[in-house]
Formats: sequence, C-alpha cells, structure tokens
Amino acid sequence: MKARSRLKARKRKVLYAKLKKVRSVGVVLLILVIFSGGYAPLLDFAAYNSNPVAEAGERESSNPPDEVQTSSVREFPEVEKSIMIANAVEEFLPEHRSEALMIMHCLAHRENGHGASDAHGDNGKAGGPFQFWEKTWVRMRKHMMKDEHTDEIGSRYDFNESARTTAYAISKGWSYEWGPIYRASQGSNFATCQVPSWY
Repeated sequence: MKARSRLKARKRKVLYAKLKKVRSVGVVLLILVIFSGGYAPLLDFAAYNSNPVAEAGERESSNPPDEVQTSSVREFPEVEKSIMIANAVEEFLPEHRSEALMIMHCLAHRENGHGASDAHGDNGKAGGPFQFWEKTWVRMRKHMMKDEHTDEIGSRYDFNESARTTAYAISKGWSYEWGPIYRASQGSNFATCQVPSWY
C-alpha cells in the first residue's frame, strides 16, 4: 500500500514537472515544424493538450487488455510520438538530453518506422514501436516496478510506455539489447544507432 501511494505521489510530481516544462515542449514543436515543413501537426497537438491533466489519465487507461489485441492500441500523430519520446528522455536521461533524443528517435525509426507499422521482427518475437521481445519487456518492466517508475507490466505495444521503458533501459546501460546500437558497438554501419557516448 505504501509503495502504491509513493508511486502515485511520484506520478503527480512528474505530471507537475511536465506542466512546468511548457517552454521545452514549445522548442520541440518549433523543431518539428521546421523539419516537417508545415503547421498541420500543431493542430493535433493543440487538440491533444486542450486538457493535459484529464487526457493524461485517459492515455494511461488506454492500454490494450493483452498482447494479442495490437489493433486496439491507439495510434498517435507524429507530433505526439515526438513529445512522448521527449518526455521519456526528460524523465530518465535529462543529463544527456540532446544525445538521448537523437538515439531514441533513431531507435524508433530503425525498429519500427516510429510506430508506423505493427510488424514483428526477430522471427515474430519482437513487437511494438521499440521492438521488445516479450521476455525482455517483462524483465525491464519488473525493474521499473522495483524502482517505482510503474505499477504494472503493461503492453510493449503502448507507444508511451514503450518509449519510457526504452529510455529507462538506456539509462541503466542496457542499450546493447537493441540491434542498431549493438551493431554500432561492433563496428557495423548497417542500420545502426549511436552508442551512448557516456557508456
């Protein structure tokens, strides 16, 4: 019971911190507008953030009931995915913000086209936006539960939780579990992502 109340207090603290970081979200939006060449994503973002506190609760409850029903996972516009990645980096890798954002976006692209596909890699074993094997997902989520960053295993197909778990894993030194980073560490230049420089 104590752990649950500590987790709720932590979630509240994280939410307040996110609300204070409107300026950093503004910078992310500006970058997205510059690189996307248009303002259309801002309309989606405005609708998404019309009531950030209420909608944050709705997003948490939108997890699919099980791993099989991947089609029930809510699809997010690109700008929302970028914000989720930025929030995950801010939560787990703030001291390496710039490089971590680059690595996270590279992984999102290499692993699943930023969640544009529900394809499964590694002979069907890897799934979700960051292509977690089920056993790897459960192991990392148990570590997150122990560290009071979540209170459930959740779904590897949930973009937000998948991004959070990836950022958490990178912060723990586990980035070599992703093929693009592992290949880079072995000197390959085929579909790679940068090895974190702080390792």
